[in-house]
Amino acid sequence: MDSEAFQSHRRLSHERTSTVSGPQDGHEGMGTDEPSAGERECGEAPLISICIPTYQGERFLAETVRSALAQDSDDFEVVVLDNASTDRTPEILDGFDDPRLVVQRNDETVDLPTNWRRVIEVSRGRYVKLLCADDLIHRSATRLQAAVLAEHPEVSVVASRRALINEDGRVLAHAMGLYGLLGPQTGRRIARRTVLGGGVNPVGEPAAVTFRRRDYDAVGGWDGSLVHPMDLDLWVRLLSRGSFIGQPDELAAFRVSPQALSAAHSPEQYQELGELVRRIAADPAWGLTRRDRLLADVSRKLTWTVLPVRQRWMRAGAVWPT
Repeated sequence: MDSEAFQSHRRLSHERTSTVSGPQDGHEGMGTDEPSAGERECGEAPLISICIPTYQGERFLAETVRSALAQDSDDFEVVVLDNASTDRTPEILDGFDDPRLVVQRNDETVDLPTNWRRVIEVSRGRYVKLLCADDLIHRSATRLQAAVLAEHPEVSVVASRRALINEDGRVLAHAMGLYGLLGPQTGRRIARRTVLGGGVNPVGEPAAVTFRRRDYDAVGGWDGSLVHPMDLDLWVRLLSRGSFIGQPDELAAFRVSPQALSAAHSPEQYQELGELVRRIAADPAWGLTRRDRLLADVSRKLTWTVLPVRQRWMRAGAVWPT
């Protein structure tokens, strides 16, 4: 589950040079990772785009952007899309002076899925990482994940482990996620793990994930019909086009708060998780059994009960190092 969905519109997406007033035409059906002609007209496309949608993001946005710009590789862009924020978000973004930063602003506030789609539509990278506007990434995140995609053309999604941090940036838990999913994995295994886990995200939040732009375009991008598991829904659809690699490195930090934890266990989210599990289980491409589907219902109920208890026992440690 991604934290933006957990916390409604606490972060969606300013523009130094232009505004986004309506739907953009995405890159259609690219057969390779090469940039399109339109991208080349705007200058040589970067290898990877770090896309940051934000809405009313003044509290954490500067820290998030700094973590993105601090990457130890040099072939990337950071694209921030401000969803017509009325707080200090535009002022904060104006304070950055970095040619790798592209800042755009919606003319009016749009819903979360639309904003997530737009921020990727205006990006130019061969690979994409979506970074919510209060999460963080490690300085080596793009270098290490782009290297995996470059070396393994059969891989559609790469993800790392991540830390959970609180509102002060202090670590609540290290090396979260990807249990039993390190190294190469098939899409079927991820789909089955999702179903048997009752819809709990086995891959991780967007900050921990990088994918190919061509695959994103081919599967239709973010699907806003289910907002809470929107990230997991995309991961599974991307894996219909290639395999997965899980990295043991902790390359991202996902920020949680008391408000996020309560929103993360709403009846609406429970229902949406159930619907996503049913969709995946019913897809013959994944070859899941009736027993898998029955176990999914039991697992979802159990996980829904246990997870909040575990989170309440977490205690803050040192500040997470980017």
